[in-house]
Amino acid sequence: MKSTDSESLHDYPPEAYALLSESEKRHFWFQGRNMIIREVIRSSIRDNKGLSFLEIGCGTGYVLAELARMGFKVTGLDMHAEGLAYAKLRVPTATFFAGKLDEFRPKKLFDAAGMFDVLEHIPNDTSALVECAGLLKKNGMLYLTVPARSELWSVYDDISGHKRRYTKGSLKIVLERSGFRVKFIGYFGFFQYVPHLIMKRLLLKKSHVAKADTMGVLKRILWQPPGILNWLLEQSFTLDMFLSKFIELPFGTSLIVSARKAV
Repeated sequence: MKSTDSESLHDYPPEAYALLSESEKRHFWFQGRNMIIREVIRSSIRDNKGLSFLEIGCGTGYVLAELARMGFKVTGLDMHAEGLAYAKLRVPTATFFAGKLDEFRPKKLFDAAGMFDVLEHIPNDTSALVECAGLLKKNGMLYLTVPARSELWSVYDDISGHKRRYTKGSLKIVLERSGFRVKFIGYFGFFQYVPHLIMKRLLLKKSHVAKADTMGVLKRILWQPPGILNWLLEQSFTLDMFLSKFIELPFGTSLIVSARKAV
């Protein structure tokens, strides 16, 4: 939903940020993703008191707020002023920078960094990850979430400016090529895979209409299911985390990664 590369254009319509910010407050997907991110970070950083965390492509600040609640000293970077306006209201204690990743030159390196549904927007993902490595301290941690599986590609990916969807193998390769050692990589959205496949195939059939109605498609994607259904869908992420402790999930709608900067 955000972009950080100098070659990228405004992938996300500026007027969509108000819709996104409101949807994030209750929608099962944003709630569930934050839970997954939180658990993966906690499994690799036991004591985060006083540690600095840079979120690249922080958008409206929804994940950044969760990181601040976890105790990190947070910094948000985004090239879109529309998103940063919401982020500054959400996380008033954070430090913010408006600009592109390849132009960002902080005074100090960071203990950890995150890109949450950002990397898929960037034409040269290897170059972006090399830039990330340069912003981290020795043995610094990087956390990523990205959309998974090319068979789930739909007009929504086109509208959002996605350049690719990843598999575990393809994401691991680009991380290792960029100077990172993968500590954990896994799918989530396992129980939502089939519904997503059906829904996105239906959207593809209407792609000629959807491309002419960007906001209409975004409203359908960000539509919040009614109470109990929204809650049940949110709990499916909890099941993902529980199952992943015992088995390797074979597929899902997204991937999450923790990786350490290689010495």
